Amino acid sequence: MNTNTQRNILITGASRGIGKECAIALANPTTHLILHARSADALHDVAQRCQNLGARVSLWPFDLGDVANIQTQVDALVAKVGPIHTLVNNAGIWIEEPFAVGNMDLWDQALDVNLKSVIHLCRYTLSQMPDDGAMMFIASTASKRTYAKGTNYCAAKFGLVGFTGALFEDVRERGIKVCSIFPGVVNTDMHATDPSFDKDKMIQPRDVAQAVVYALNTPHNICPTEIVLQPQKSPKAKV
Repeated sequence: MNTNTQRNILITGASRGIGKECAIALANPTTHLILHARSADALHDVAQRCQNLGARVSLWPFDLGDVANIQTQVDALVAKVGPIHTLVNNAGIWIEEPFAVGNMDLWDQALDVNLKSVIHLCRYTLSQMPDDGAMMFIASTASKRTYAKGTNYCAAKFGLVGFTGALFEDVRERGIKVCSIFPGVVNTDMHATDPSFDKDKMIQPRDVAQAVVYALNTPHNICPTEIVLQPQKSPKAKV
């Protein structure tokens, strides 16, 4: 197979949850998946599954909290694999605690990963991205509503909405799709130990991945800039 015909798709936070399901959903012989996580070891299982589906797979182990080195990392990646056609921004850190007791060092790290790293990653992939490229963002309904103990997470996710809306206006004439997906409560590790949710009624990671696939497959003349996903039935467990 001539791998030059494959589209380079970079997925951050691809070792588990939504990122893992995005990788599997996008894996086929036409795709070269660049899977990101902080550790290459964490990507072994998903890489194998994607290869079994015919995709070419490269690993990109890197701590996105190291914002100052993102440009160097992206430049080295592009030199190795070529321009990124599709960027799926999924990696994130969840902090839920009252503002008055927040550890500001940890909160700065979360903001670096959840917002600043996304901006830097988009900036340095965009300069090489073909005009039919796409930038996908796994946001949250916490991007649109506030809640107690959510000051850090909401700050990052609200900021992401402003960034992606303006980004679309900057790149729309190049034909680059910009889409933010806003899932409600998703059955991931974030809520694994929370007994207040009925896991079967929650949004599943593969559901979010299918929304990514849908957005990428829309006709060139339209762009679904926002997709909101809510559980059909309330996932709050009856006690």
